[in-house]
Amino acid sequence: MPNNQLTLTEQQKENVEYIIKRMGELGFTNPFIQAGILAVISKESSFIPKSERGYSGTSNSRIRQIFGSRVSGLTDEQITALKNNPELFFNKIYGGRYGNAANEGYKYRGRGLNQITFKSNYEKINTYTTKDIVNNPDTVNELPTATEAAIGYFKRAFSRPNAKISLYHMNNVNEATNTKDAVGVAFHANTGWGKSKSEIEKDRTGGYSKALERVDQFYQMTKTQVLPGKEASQNNKAEDSTPIIASGDVTATSLNVRTGPGTNYETSGSLKKGTHVNVYAKDGRWLKIDATKEQWVHGNYVNESAIEPAIIDSGIVSARVLNVRQGPGTNFDKVDTLTDGDKVNIYKKEGRWLKISATQDKWVHGNYVDE
Repeated sequence: MPNNQLTLTEQQKENVEYIIKRMGELGFTNPFIQAGILAVISKESSFIPKSERGYSGTSNSRIRQIFGSRVSGLTDEQITALKNNPELFFNKIYGGRYGNAANEGYKYRGRGLNQITFKSNYEKINTYTTKDIVNNPDTVNELPTATEAAIGYFKRAFSRPNAKISLYHMNNVNEATNTKDAVGVAFHANTGWGKSKSEIEKDRTGGYSKALERVDQFYQMTKTQVLPGKEASQNNKAEDSTPIIASGDVTATSLNVRTGPGTNYETSGSLKKGTHVNVYAKDGRWLKIDATKEQWVHGNYVNESAIEPAIIDSGIVSARVLNVRQGPGTNFDKVDTLTDGDKVNIYKKEGRWLKISATQDKWVHGNYVDE
């Protein structure tokens, strides 16, 4: 077993299962990308939400390696004095950067499952969390909020214009086909797209190697999960068998949730702007956003351009060369080819034709895919 493998306690296993379930509910349905995200989270927090630890027990040389230019002007004596006072240390390292006031580095230090840091990130991720994490940053150390925050962070990172997803052989993270690319894109997103892929792989801190060695361990867990649209096992709750047909983000400042598909139904709550919702049924422009309860919102206030279809199945190409067409028929233009053994995710079926991309019109004939 590689040295970086993680032996999970029962509590950690429960937390991992919860995170996987929430990833599926909030739009990450691909088992490879789920495993990649879990591998990154594992090296950040070991699945126990926590605040960034102090550095009093860390050597000055290691602190210089981690924080680079932020401590380059300090003597060893100054670093020693700082690291023995966590509040002063984090204010020096993080203060005055990315939305932090000079004295807010400690307040907005790393927290949660993937160590969200800096006030600007707390503000951006606040739209994805039920609780207000800007005014109450310690709530990021509660598992439900930590999970919402981590998933929100990755959703936002993957949707940014400068996201370098294509470097990892995919146009959409739910199209990941292997664990190496999945952990690479997740690690890159967590580190920041400003770095090049080669910088990521140089692995200055050792975190990338740790995540890479662990990702297959987590894929063994994610590949057995029931995905939206799949038949649930006897051990899954009833709501897990209800297909998620779409998902999106609330665009209104406050969106009423009603007990049925119309304004004549009672209001049962409201959602704030940026809240991510899964869609289980549609009635005209009304969207049902709960698998088991009558909770409906109007689709005019959900960003349907952000909606990604759920993976309904997957398969392996069995033909030597399989044409990929722009639509479900041989009359559509050929846009690509696949070869024997290629893995595909399936988002829609029309007769024997299979749509194999969440965001593009890419179709193959099902006779040449072993589902």
